[in-house]
Amino acid sequence: MDRRTLIVGGGAAALAAVTAATLPGAAAAASDPATALHARRVLNLVNADLGAINLEGATGLLKTSLTAYAESAPRDPGADDLLAWVRRRITNLTGSDSIDAAVNENPETRALLAFGFLSYTQRQDRPQPKISRSMPVPAVLANLEPDFLPELLRQVQSKAKTSPSFATALQTGSDHMTQFIVAADGPGGTGPGHPTDEDILNWVVVLIVVAIVVISK
Repeated sequence: MDRRTLIVGGGAAALAAVTAATLPGAAAAASDPATALHARRVLNLVNADLGAINLEGATGLLKTSLTAYAESAPRDPGADDLLAWVRRRITNLTGSDSIDAAVNENPETRALLAFGFLSYTQRQDRPQPKISRSMPVPAVLANLEPDFLPELLRQVQSKAKTSPSFATALQTGSDHMTQFIVAADGPGGTGPGHPTDEDILNWVVVLIVVAIVVISK
């Protein structure tokens, strides 16, 4: 099967499965009440009735951030930096050390990324953080509770089951995110051929940093 077909075609199916998904390992453990409250505050920052706003505008802003990130100085492979933080968090969440599989085939990761993109589209007027390779982990990310992402995912799953407008908005975010990954890596895009793990991880870094930092301001 053509990998690009798998990426595009798998988006809807993966996100549709998220409400029935079971988190692996530590992610399945109960969260601290403070973490649950924190995740609920972040979840409530998104207006489900508004849906995804100005998708092209949001994509343009993210593309600018991704280009700046790609053009920054090469990172130290052994650095305990933002890239390493994102890789650890995704591995802890999904149980997979393949970023490609985590983003393209794992419904949990796709749901969180879709939520991040959805929230970002509703806050395009906020100042955009500057990101680069080997940058330190921003304080807003470094201070996140260890179980914050699994808890946020649980709440995203729960809301998607009970709110059709939220589920639709998530699907829109997931579809557009998938198209962006493929388009950025296709002819005339920023990367060569099909997305590699590094391409996808770069996108994940940009989206997580921009989304979480922007919506937390």
